[in-house]
Amino acid sequence: MEQISAGKTELSAQIETEWDKAGKSGDTDNMKSPAAKYRKEIKITENSSGIKEMMRMRTLTMTLILTLALWISAAPILTGCGEGPISDSNTNSVENVRRSADGSAGAEGDISSGYILMDMVKKSVVEILGGNYWPDKQLTEAELETETGISADMYEEYLAEKQNVETDIDMMIIIKAKPEYLTEIEMLLNEYRDALMLKYKERPQELGKVAASRIEIIDDYICFVQLGADTAAAVQEGDEKVIAQCQAENERAVDMIERTIFRSLGDTEQP
Repeated sequence: MEQISAGKTELSAQIETEWDKAGKSGDTDNMKSPAAKYRKEIKITENSSGIKEMMRMRTLTMTLILTLALWISAAPILTGCGEGPISDSNTNSVENVRRSADGSAGAEGDISSGYILMDMVKKSVVEILGGNYWPDKQLTEAELETETGISADMYEEYLAEKQNVETDIDMMIIIKAKPEYLTEIEMLLNEYRDALMLKYKERPQELGKVAASRIEIIDDYICFVQLGADTAAAVQEGDEKVIAQCQAENERAVDMIERTIFRSLGDTEQP
């Protein structure tokens, strides 16, 4: 109790002292209320805390804005990292560069070999045959090896397309062989042709297409062409008619393949 009384006495003495100082200095605010000075100091302290809080919030806001700006500016770069060589199960380019025959990027859904020259060859064949070019499935490297035994280490470029229907066997295979494998690839294609002859020996319509197929070597390129499109009418006239029709289509295709390859090699004597 004595400590409390002493505290009160000390506080009263301090207030009276402040009252006297205010009276002498003409501070009427403090004259009216001796505790005003303490309230003012408390208010200043509160304002200082508020300013600090505002500064902290402003700093945080600016940090968030800068972070968002950096993220937005970096987004195109990050998404661009996913671009580049295109690669999937139906793209057979070693470099995985998808190009159309005129050298521009191929449209989505286009069948492209991934090799500019190969696509040019195909384009020339399709232009001459029109609707009689039936292959619509591109073989991957693995599928080509399964079909023919020709592995990826044996060639530099290739185009291999066939029909995606078992009953229709139109196909076109063009391979730019590594020089040391040219003879072996020719042998494998001949063996493949013999296997097809055996497979379709009881099916005259398909057998006629295989019998009319062509294997041609053009410089370092070797091609297997087995086309003919619809032979339903020809088969009614006999096997020879089917073979003759397919041979005519294959001849037109091989002629365009030769022209395109020789033009690419700079052989101006070729028509």
